[in-house]
Amino acid sequence: MAGIPLLTEEQFQQEKQKIDVEITNISESVEKVETDFANHLAQSIKPFTKVFSRATNLVGNQIINIGFKPKMITTHAYLLSEANKEYMSIGSMSVDSNTQVRIFAYPTGLKESGENAILELHTGNGSNAVRCIVNDDNTITFSWIKAGTDLPSDTIIYIVSAW
Repeated sequence: MAGIPLLTEEQFQQEKQKIDVEITNISESVEKVETDFANHLAQSIKPFTKVFSRATNLVGNQIINIGFKPKMITTHAYLLSEANKEYMSIGSMSVDSNTQVRIFAYPTGLKESGENAILELHTGNGSNAVRCIVNDDNTITFSWIKAGTDLPSDTIIYIVSAW
């Protein structure tokens, strides 16, 4: 083959050794980036989980101090008494996009609902719903509203998680 010089065995081994060193350097660099990223995530993700209770007849704002500005908030709620165990709600909020969705169940149905509340306990003809607002770098507000037929007189137990 004209124009392409062939390497001697010694030259080939030297080039191979240089390539092996470069591969090792790249592997070490990738490993350092992965470690740095994992450390950053561990420091930047601060989980928060707390259980709350509230009477079904209460409305208004509830300020929750979580100590950081979250990326995601989730809720799980149900009515406390055995007679009302079929009322439940699961919801989530992506803070960056301000998208809130929830699924709720009541004695005669199960429903997935839109993007305007993170939690909803429903009677079929009315509900207690919660709109979540991220206030600042430390607190969120749950704005409790009621519409239509009241829920049974009971205690709402709900878990709020944020990270």
